[in-house]
Amino acid sequence: MNLPFSFDKIAAGSSIIGRDAELDFIEGLLEKGNNSVVVYGGPRSGKETLVTEAVERYRNRHRNAIVCRFDLLGIHSRTEFISLWRSQMKECASEVNRNALLTFDINVDNVSDAKIFDLPGVIAGEAASPVIIYFKEFQNLLDAEGDGLSL
Repeated sequence: MNLPFSFDKIAAGSSIIGRDAELDFIEGLLEKGNNSVVVYGGPRSGKETLVTEAVERYRNRHRNAIVCRFDLLGIHSRTEFISLWRSQMKECASEVNRNALLTFDINVDNVSDAKIFDLPGVIAGEAASPVIIYFKEFQNLLDAEGDGLSL
C-alpha cells in the first residue's frame, strides 16, 4: 500500500496538510513576542512538525532570529538539564558569532547556575535578535524524582 503520509520524518512545506490554523496561531504568538508557547499532544501527532514549520516561517521573515533546540530525551535531573543548557547556549552564542559582523564574548562556563537561564536574553540583547528556545521531550525532566524542574 502506498500511503501519502510519512511517519518516520518531520513534514515540511507542502507536505503539511490541514494544520494551517495551528500554524497561524503559533506564528502569531511568535510575532507578538510571547515568551512561551506550549504545544502538547500524543506521540506522533505532529507537534514537532508544527513547531519546526512555525519557527522556519518566522525565521524566513526575521532572518536574524536565533533558534536553540533542546532534545531532552534521556535528561532526568536538574544537573543534566543545566549541563545540556550550558552546551546549547555555547552553540547558540557561537552561531551568532559565526553570522555576525561584530562578535561578542559570553563565557558560558563562568555563569552561575542561578543566572544560566538569563543567557537567552543576554544573547538576544548582544545580537539584537530574537532567541527562540525549543524543548523537545521534556516530560522525563518534569517527572524526575526530587531533582526535576517545576513549572
